[in-house]
Amino acid sequence: MSMKFASLAGVFVAVVVSLLTACGGHSSPSTNNMYVATQASAQVWGYLANFNNGSLSTMSGSPYAAQPAATAIVLDPAKTFAYVAESAPTNQIDRFSIGSNGALTAVSGGVPAGNNPVALAIDPGGKFLFVANQLSNSISVFSIGSNAGLTAVPGSPFPASDPVAVAVPSSGNFLYVADQLNGAVDIFTFDSAGKLTALGLPIPLASGTAPSAIAINPAGTLLYVTNAQTNNVSGFTIAKGAPDIPGDLIPVAGSPFPAGGFKPVSAAIDPSGQYLYVVDQDSNQISGFRIAATTGKLSATLNSPYNTGALPAFVAISPSNKYLYVSNAGAGSLSGYGINPASGELAPTSATVNTGSSPAWIAFGK
Repeated sequence: MSMKFASLAGVFVAVVVSLLTACGGHSSPSTNNMYVATQASAQVWGYLANFNNGSLSTMSGSPYAAQPAATAIVLDPAKTFAYVAESAPTNQIDRFSIGSNGALTAVSGGVPAGNNPVALAIDPGGKFLFVANQLSNSISVFSIGSNAGLTAVPGSPFPASDPVAVAVPSSGNFLYVADQLNGAVDIFTFDSAGKLTALGLPIPLASGTAPSAIAINPAGTLLYVTNAQTNNVSGFTIAKGAPDIPGDLIPVAGSPFPAGGFKPVSAAIDPSGQYLYVVDQDSNQISGFRIAATTGKLSATLNSPYNTGALPAFVAISPSNKYLYVSNAGAGSLSGYGINPASGELAPTSATVNTGSSPAWIAFGK
């Protein structure tokens, strides 16, 4: 891709979680629906994830037909609709309603996006869908209506250089965009109508090139960027107010932090906010990091990195906070791991299953 790496970032909104001692005594579901966008097979696969043992079973009716090159998938906060980005030749957003049994039903009519939409994000209120159009150098913003209706907000698409990842924190009206060409993070605010306004100048990634993914902790206080060419992770605190500008990014001391392998392309923070996991695509591994609560510094988890299938592409953590799943684009499979709540160490489960060709983004439903 002429020095460009596929965008594999993404933000999913977690439901109520439980993590033994780390998250207290809240009850958590034993199962959840899980969806995987597959690029080469033009499908969305649905699974029932058993969070008692991490196993995956194929959902009835799965896989569900999609347009070619399904690059990304996100669900609305209520988990009633799914949105799938389709790159060339369609360059559109497909929509699916989610039945009570988790099955997907296509909502007729794709919604045009820009050229090569590669990443999606929805604000916590479920009002707006943000789309990174890498080859159009733009961000499309859609207001979300009834029955997954999408209406472009006034002024959309908004200019953004080489956007490959987008992320919205749990609070505030900020959108963070990874600019892969210039090695920077663009910060935007969005108003009640969804209009984007740049918040100052882009934040350069010192000693980091080819940013590929963004992960924000559940509290909305820390942001991490994977840098695919320099094999490291840039860390920032998100400013809350004076003397700093709210939403601004302040580098974490010691950043960037070495990745555990080569070409980090995806990242996810567990719902407790204690651990960051990064997919190292060229090493066929996933690296685990403990996040220092007060400083945001990263340190490797026990026995990190951990082996995956061929060409891992995306990482997601179950809402129960007990299991982690990786899509392996080269192997056409999903790998599952149990998370040790005390150390963050990963242990393979029996959850490895075959899926469609070139699986990418993963999203969890009810």
